Amino acid sequence: MSSRFSVFPFRVIALPFVLFVGVPLLFIKDNIGEIARIDAALFPILVILWLLMTVCMVIVELVFRRFGLRYFMCLVEYLSIFIIVTGFLFPLSLSSGMIDPDEAPFDAFNFVYALIISSTIFIPAFRKLRPAIFRGLLLFVGLNSIVAVYTITVELTTNVELQSLYTVAPKGNIFVLSFDGISGSAALETLQEDEPLAQLFKGFTVFKNVASSSPATAASTAATLYGNQDFRLHSKTMKQVWDSAPELLFTNVINDSGFRVSTFGHYNTNFNDTNRKHLSSVARGIGASEVLQYSIARTLSSRLVSSGA
Repeated sequence: MSSRFSVFPFRVIALPFVLFVGVPLLFIKDNIGEIARIDAALFPILVILWLLMTVCMVIVELVFRRFGLRYFMCLVEYLSIFIIVTGFLFPLSLSSGMIDPDEAPFDAFNFVYALIISSTIFIPAFRKLRPAIFRGLLLFVGLNSIVAVYTITVELTTNVELQSLYTVAPKGNIFVLSFDGISGSAALETLQEDEPLAQLFKGFTVFKNVASSSPATAASTAATLYGNQDFRLHSKTMKQVWDSAPELLFTNVINDSGFRVSTFGHYNTNFNDTNRKHLSSVARGIGASEVLQYSIARTLSSRLVSSGA
């Protein structure tokens, strides 16, 4: 029984679950502070992919056994161990909202550590201990996934979107607008070419040749509120950026100065007014494709991720 557990169920169960559930949940949990919203189809898609791959793994396992492809079975078993180690302990590429998954640097040290740990578990000397080790790995992955689900659920249920804004006053208003996803001078050129649209922005000051500190939405929003700077010098994630000095956020500064402040999208982050009004972004939330791109970069390599994920 123990022998069968160590050879058959582990690789069939572990590899699909870690790739499509465990590591994606870990990524979302670690970056929940910088994810504006989650696409409604994200979790159903991940579950479907997990179940489909599990079925495929069962079929592949039966084929391997039918034709005696022992070395291929060992390879899948080793890959399962390696992905657990890189997914939960020593990520090969650590991406956050400030770095696209295909641009995340490869961590050679973590790669060596993962190889050493995976090979140690896999060597023949530990053959008798392997069933217990595999049960421990599955328990480790399961507990981490439960913690991730709890953290994500708490964050999503407590971060209520208020869906309302203050009415504009006759005078003395300050508007901070973000043309997210529009690069270069495209926004200015549009205003110059579209006269009715330009009339709507009459009175606004337009600054030319201004470069954001990051092409990512959350990081560029933080630059608007904290001032344009290279956040990567002091922070690894956007949560660390937002939590660095909330009292210096532009929203809190003008709110403390007597303005009635309402926010939109990412601008609500760490805004301290308990009676605040907020309207969430209408943009599509993070989806399964993007989450899997980050997961692949974490467990294998960012070089396997396509550009523009």
